[in-house]
Amino acid sequence: MLSPKTSRSARSFLIAEALILLTSTQFPSVAAERNQHVARPNSDMQSTASHMLAAESAMYKINGTLSDGALSVRLTRASDGTAVVGAKLGLTINGQTDSAAEKAGGVYVYRSGSLKSENANYEVVVTIEDGQQNDLLVGTLASTHARAEEHDHKRDFRDADKHDAHAEKDDGREKHDHSAESRSSGHSDHRHSDSDDKKEDDHGSEKHADGGDNQDGHEGHGEDSHGDERAVKLTPAVMEEFGIKTERADRGSIAKLITRPAEVSFNLEHYTHVVPRVGGIASSIRVSQGDRVKSEQVLAEFESRELAGLKADYLGAIERFDLARSEFQRIQALRKKGVASEKTYLATRSVFVEARIALRSARQKLSSIGIRGKVLQQIVKEPDANIARYIMRSPIDGVVISRHLVRGELVSTEREAFVIANLSSVWIDISVYASDIPVVRAGQQVILETETGEKAAGSISFVSPDVSEKTRTAKARVVLEGNSSKFRPGMFIKASIAVSQSDVAIRVPKSAIHVQDTKTVVFANEDGAFKPRPVTVGRQNDHYAEITEGLKPGETFVTEGSFLIKAQLSKASFGDGHNH
Repeated sequence: MLSPKTSRSARSFLIAEALILLTSTQFPSVAAERNQHVARPNSDMQSTASHMLAAESAMYKINGTLSDGALSVRLTRASDGTAVVGAKLGLTINGQTDSAAEKAGGVYVYRSGSLKSENANYEVVVTIEDGQQNDLLVGTLASTHARAEEHDHKRDFRDADKHDAHAEKDDGREKHDHSAESRSSGHSDHRHSDSDDKKEDDHGSEKHADGGDNQDGHEGHGEDSHGDERAVKLTPAVMEEFGIKTERADRGSIAKLITRPAEVSFNLEHYTHVVPRVGGIASSIRVSQGDRVKSEQVLAEFESRELAGLKADYLGAIERFDLARSEFQRIQALRKKGVASEKTYLATRSVFVEARIALRSARQKLSSIGIRGKVLQQIVKEPDANIARYIMRSPIDGVVISRHLVRGELVSTEREAFVIANLSSVWIDISVYASDIPVVRAGQQVILETETGEKAAGSISFVSPDVSEKTRTAKARVVLEGNSSKFRPGMFIKASIAVSQSDVAIRVPKSAIHVQDTKTVVFANEDGAFKPRPVTVGRQNDHYAEITEGLKPGETFVTEGSFLIKAQLSKASFGDGHNH
């Protein structure tokens, strides 16, 4: 209460100050009552939402609500809060990835039958493609019921703390009012200095109250909400989705490598030129370039006059052989009875032997053009219309590398019609300098790498005994199995030859080592969370490094896909974990 003795100017000053304080956010009960009608539409809109999502990066900010299996996400720019339209959003929830459909005004909708309102929380990974900019955000789609209980609990503590702080402030103000009244009644000439003292006191109390609010805001996070800002927890589904791979620290060897250029070529042991055995006109072509074929699969058909002549000779030889054999068998029987003369017997036997030789010759000619076995036996049963038909078949399993044949083309036996190669294995020919020849030998391990970063390992099968006159290099060959999709003939690659080995206590891939905050680290798994672990690197090559300090045998660390962990740690460094 204000004393009647208080001057009019002092009363006006205190009343104005009280009005300002009562309408400010430092009195949460009054401010909440004043803003109740303003906040009600937003609360009504969220009342139907079972879950809410919020995440932010240096470039983007997302807010979303889940209702009836549909997750509506609003995408805005972190710099100015403007809506982002025309972007492509991909969401990964519980290991399932799908795209969100854009509605309007930067709002995107993701629907999935796996999103249930009764579930507690979902871990959400959002990938954003916005023109030339890409980003990745990770957040939690949390139940609104759990959030409301947590918010009410924190608000009760904040209201209690603020009420105590304002009570202390009011007590100080009343004491100051009594002091001001006593001074105004007896010492009016000192009123100016008293007013200055009151302002300083009020300013100090306001600073104290503000400090209390900020402290309360930080305490509201708590250790359970914050966690360790230098650690990232990822579910197995997210790790699989983003290709995050781990290994256990173990012993290994660090090789001394020499890196030399190499070229991928066809394995000539599984490479063939398909050439027609007889000339003719192509009537049907069954395969195209790039097709996979099996051994004995039909490639093309020809109409060949030459083949017709060979088949006719063979059929004639069969007829003559059968006739000569029958005549010889008849004369032989008569000779035994003494009816046929010796001269007649010898003449008939000579004709039979010549017919047999002619039949063998005709059969060998057909066999030389690929007609043998059951196909040869079927010639006798073929109709006259098929006597000139020649069928070209594939000699191996493989891929049609090239085709030099079109329908109606006159084909000769002097050029290839198809080239077929089995790409299950390829040759890697490494250029070895003359100075390398003393240390390069068969059996050494080789790490192969393409220009796109694809890697494979093999061993040297042989080193050529000669040196090329043009390049002055020798050739070391690696037979690489099962990598035809990554290592294609004609590619130029790098080959790192391990010419010596050194055993180390802990060896890690170079891809596991990163520089963060000017420190060399690996992301180690500690209690189910990945943390940056400072390490000391010893001997190393282009592929592996020795860890002398910071990592113990048996500890798990990330070898591939660390970008997601680094993104999460970068968010923490920007303060996203505080949500201030």
